Amino acid sequence: MSEIRATTISDAAGTGPITLTKQSAAKAFANFDGTGALTIRSSLNGSSITDNGTGRHALNFTSSFSDTNYMPVGVGSSTGSSAEMNTRFEVLGLTMTNASWKEIQILNDNAQAYIDVTHLSILCHGDLA
Repeated sequence: MSEIRATTISDAAGTGPITLTKQSAAKAFANFDGTGALTIRSSLNGSSITDNGTGRHALNFTSSFSDTNYMPVGVGSSTGSSAEMNTRFEVLGLTMTNASWKEIQILNDNAQAYIDVTHLSILCHGDLA
């Protein structure tokens, strides 16, 4: 069996790293605290999180997607009160641009109110521009 080992894989010009554009791999993800001052714990192609109000956020991308047909998914959970721990992540009023997933909404278990959660994970698949 063959094995390839490398410390750096460069683009054809040898000037930078290769970029995944057409492969079936996640092109963006973010794990962040959605309470108080939003704090990104880890991300790929996520430049920042915007707070649009209680239980409403936007993920801004470092590199834009080629169109607005990318596929976003997410999950939310909380370590707070029992009401918050029974949350479900629901996307309503989905608004996507090439540069951001503009409307990420988290509702409580009975879908009656928006709530902030301590753990929010977002993942986006699609082609980069």
